[in-house]
Amino acid sequence: MKGLFKKAVGVALAAAMCLTVLPTAALTSPVTDLSQSSANDNLLRIWYDEPATDWQTEALAIGNGYMGGMVFGGVKRDKVHINEKTVWNGGPTENNNRYNYGNTNPTETEEDLQKIKDDLNAIREKLDDKSEFVFGFDEDSYQSSGTSTRGEAMDWLNKLMGDLTGYSAPQDYADLFITNNAIDESAVTNYIRDLDMRTGLATVSYDYDGVHYTREYFNSYPDNVLVVRLTADQGGKINFNTNLTDKTRGNNLTNTAEGDTITMKSSLRSNGLKVEAQLKVVPEGGDISVDGSSINVANADAATLILACGTDYKMELPTFRGEDPHAAVTGRISAAAEKGYADLKEDHVADHSALFSRMEIGFNEEIPQIPTDELIKKYRNMVDNNGGEVPTEAEQRALEIICYQFGRYLTIAGSREGSLPTNLQGVWGEGSFAWGGDYHFNINVQMNYWPTMASNLAECHVPYNDYLNVLREAGRGAAAAAFGIKSEPGEENGWLVGCFSTPYMFATMGQKNNAAGWNPTGSAWALLNSYEYYLFSGDTEYLKNELYPSMKEVANFWNEALYWSEYQQRYVSGPSYSPENGPIVNGASYDQQFIWQHFENTIQAAETLGVDEDLVATWREKQSKLDPVIVGDDGQVKEWFEETTFGKAQAGDLEEIDIPQWRQSLGASTSGQEPPHRHLSHLMALYPCNIISKDNPEYMDAAMVTLNERGLDATGWSKAHKLNLWARTGHSDEAFQIVQSAVGGGNSGFLTNLFSSHGGGANYKAYPIFQIDGNYGYTAGVNEMLLQSQLGYVQFLPALPEEWNTGFVKGMVARGNFEIDMDWADGTANTFTVTSRNGGEFSGEYKGIANATITDAEGNPVEFTKNSDDRVTFNTEKDGVYTITLPQPEPANKAILSTVLAYAEAQYASDEFANVIDSVQQSFTAALENARVVNADPKASQEAVDAAWQTLMTEIHKLGFVRGDKSTLAQLVEISNSYNDNIDRYTPATADPFVAALASAKAVLDDGDAMQDDVAAAESALLDAMMNLRFKADKSVLEAVLAQVNDLDLSAYSEADLAAFNAAKAAAEAVYNDVNAEQDAVDKAIADLQAAIPTEEPADTTDTDLTQTDTETPTQGDAALTTGGGNAKTGEATPIALAVAAVSLVGAALFISKKRSR
Repeated sequence: MKGLFKKAVGVALAAAMCLTVLPTAALTSPVTDLSQSSANDNLLRIWYDEPATDWQTEALAIGNGYMGGMVFGGVKRDKVHINEKTVWNGGPTENNNRYNYGNTNPTETEEDLQKIKDDLNAIREKLDDKSEFVFGFDEDSYQSSGTSTRGEAMDWLNKLMGDLTGYSAPQDYADLFITNNAIDESAVTNYIRDLDMRTGLATVSYDYDGVHYTREYFNSYPDNVLVVRLTADQGGKINFNTNLTDKTRGNNLTNTAEGDTITMKSSLRSNGLKVEAQLKVVPEGGDISVDGSSINVANADAATLILACGTDYKMELPTFRGEDPHAAVTGRISAAAEKGYADLKEDHVADHSALFSRMEIGFNEEIPQIPTDELIKKYRNMVDNNGGEVPTEAEQRALEIICYQFGRYLTIAGSREGSLPTNLQGVWGEGSFAWGGDYHFNINVQMNYWPTMASNLAECHVPYNDYLNVLREAGRGAAAAAFGIKSEPGEENGWLVGCFSTPYMFATMGQKNNAAGWNPTGSAWALLNSYEYYLFSGDTEYLKNELYPSMKEVANFWNEALYWSEYQQRYVSGPSYSPENGPIVNGASYDQQFIWQHFENTIQAAETLGVDEDLVATWREKQSKLDPVIVGDDGQVKEWFEETTFGKAQAGDLEEIDIPQWRQSLGASTSGQEPPHRHLSHLMALYPCNIISKDNPEYMDAAMVTLNERGLDATGWSKAHKLNLWARTGHSDEAFQIVQSAVGGGNSGFLTNLFSSHGGGANYKAYPIFQIDGNYGYTAGVNEMLLQSQLGYVQFLPALPEEWNTGFVKGMVARGNFEIDMDWADGTANTFTVTSRNGGEFSGEYKGIANATITDAEGNPVEFTKNSDDRVTFNTEKDGVYTITLPQPEPANKAILSTVLAYAEAQYASDEFANVIDSVQQSFTAALENARVVNADPKASQEAVDAAWQTLMTEIHKLGFVRGDKSTLAQLVEISNSYNDNIDRYTPATADPFVAALASAKAVLDDGDAMQDDVAAAESALLDAMMNLRFKADKSVLEAVLAQVNDLDLSAYSEADLAAFNAAKAAAEAVYNDVNAEQDAVDKAIADLQAAIPTEEPADTTDTDLTQTDTETPTQGDAALTTGGGNAKTGEATPIALAVAAVSLVGAALFISKKRSR
């Protein structure tokens, strides 16, 4: 092995010296055209080999904004579940026009308004009073039964809240069935059910009785109809019965079939809303007949089913009613039938794909060749680490892209101009809807629209903007009822929306005894989404005519409604509540942050439009005294002003307390410990606001502390929020962990049909609860990982994880209406392409971008300003296209590395490598693997290359450290174990060193780094300890003698005799008590004691003759010597034989060792 060591050093050093003069090799690699992976339609095809049995987890969603369908794809009996977005109960009714949007406080007179203000100020003053209680109210009065009660503080807040009068929820609508009872499903083969996200077409196909059958399903936005097409590859094979089933349980239901059309009408019981659906059946060939309320088709070549539906809902106060839907539904169904299937499909695909195809994304993925449910199962196996089959890296990337694009697909299918915005379930659901299926304005409805702008789907944001324009009018009543700030006709003094809203503009600050409904900054947050629409689109007409007036009204409201807290020494929102956690307070961070951001946005908008200079000064003064972010004693962003450390609060001289209701959570943990709360309401400053950013390290550090405390796990939608938050921090590892947790999260992530689930039960994971904001929030989070622009400049790839180190993006949008293409490889960008839709100045940030070249569409150089090494700015023209080409690093010289690596590979593969000590094997293998990686990396720096070969060279030097020959030591240990099994038979003075030597020898045996000197030393020490072992002496005779002499009467004997006797007795007792006494000393003590007994008076020797000499002593001691009572040198036969064997063994080993050393 020493020869190996010398050879290794010599060859490697010689190679190094020679190769330092070799020329540098060119190792550049071409940029891969990753767009080809996205060009295959199958990548964005969700497919299954079985029909769906459950709408929530398996059925496929189609939609056109107005209505949604869930495709089950049964063969014998197919079902398409239908939802129509305006089918809601509640609101005003024909017999009750007193609907007041949930508000209950009278606001007609000045006295009414003053009472509200008095109640408001009373609770604010109570919350600000810290003379007795940290939060103003007795902490013991806070109840722990969810958000339903909050003790005395809730009683005070109830005076400002409304109730659920007229509150509403979406209603289930209808089922479309297609039945063929003649089919034997057990004989069906080649079944496929799929959804192509790029075309919005769902398909079912199968083979039966020698015929290939196909069904296509789509919801057309241009024609506002649902279409199902049935075909076969042989003529006359289409046979089915079809019918509609009402799910509204409404009044005056009629369901009739006449000719080729089924008509189903009813009115909702709660509010009389008129609902109508018509299904037209258009066969090609064959026969059509009516069967009660259903229609039969027999022996047709093909058939098309066209469904249109509608209500008399109209998004207009105060009645929310328009025309009877019959004429509109009849007109649409007739026009669609006249148009024909081919044109219906063509127009639908053109409309849908025009939106969807605007953006592509790729991460070096491969098209999955297994059904989507199987792919998801494999991904979950990976996330759960349960030992099941896991996806390849390429399959992982594919599923992550599919889930991203599914969020875009649902945006197109769920939110189109002219329709209502998407609710908690979008426009899909069966039976009752979780959480009332309403518009939750404390994060959920806003999250629905987070991805629209960056994902290049601005048109899909319009329904949200339109809804706010109408909600604004109703929200003025909430401002009056809760704050006493009223807008008379023609006035715009402020509008609010609480946590819950509906198509009937329910706007009150929540119902009594539910603090979660108290959400006075709901309108400020709602308008943030719409302001983002402006920032991305640059639509100044929308800003001027619609958005700014609404923003100005809310800013003026807060200018009047803010309360100066003497205790906090700042303006606060009061009373205030942090969704959905903790006590009622003044100035929860959640409210403070949205008020600050709203002032900031409104000021920017006013300056953009050049208006309201006097108001801007007023708003700035209030904004400057809000302190939206305060850092606590744990370094965290505080959720409440009184918070000290996590979960603790203190005020003034009062004792620190546990924060009431802190971390209250919906899901119960199986361990008894509830998981961290799903809401991160105090980090709204990081996302969706931009108060906290990388440009403010102190705040960013505090946000990181808070994020780490809350952990990565959560419900579906909460994971989406955390994904966006982590992306804003730039921490790609944590962001990607949440990507994986969402995609593979099961009941608290994406279900098998890719719907996002909030989850219910233990830790939110026991059963699924579909809630669509998790889909939208995930897509928004991926956008944030790849592109950010909230700070006034574009950040390219700000949170790119290692797993996505090669990829591309086409068509993502940044604020300023810049469309961005990007491609990168091995974690480094190649090019950024900027399409300037509006023109104007562009600023971009990326590492080393100041050294890039920038060209226009004709290839001409573009002048730019280097703001820093990592940021540039240049002017753009409207519709101009600009390419930023990043400098590619010079390839490193890997000649030395290649030679050293080749030599190291040979040593690693040799038989002698197994003899190298363990620690060197491990360090050598690690250095070898690193060298392999660096050598294979075309973008490895010269510094990394040099470090790799130098580290590997050091490990080569260590190859001379070989393991010692442990065969002799192993045999010696085996012999010693027999001694150790009876170690209590040996004196402690000799046994203890032996046990220690044996333990050391065993440690050397187990030590993979033990070399020959270590082994020899262990052998020698163990053998010496073994040879020095001494048996414990047999003290039975001595014990008997001592017992007898204690009974002697020595009173008559002389002092000299007694002294001699006592000395001998003491000496015998000392020997008896000495655990290390040898047999010779014991025998001598017996003899000496016997000799010291006086002989003037003969002793009574009836029982034992104590004057016998040693040779006359009973043979007990001698017997012990022949049966194991002696020592290791003169005792029993087995120890002697073992010792001789051990000496021989070690002697031979020493001889061999000396021979080797020569």
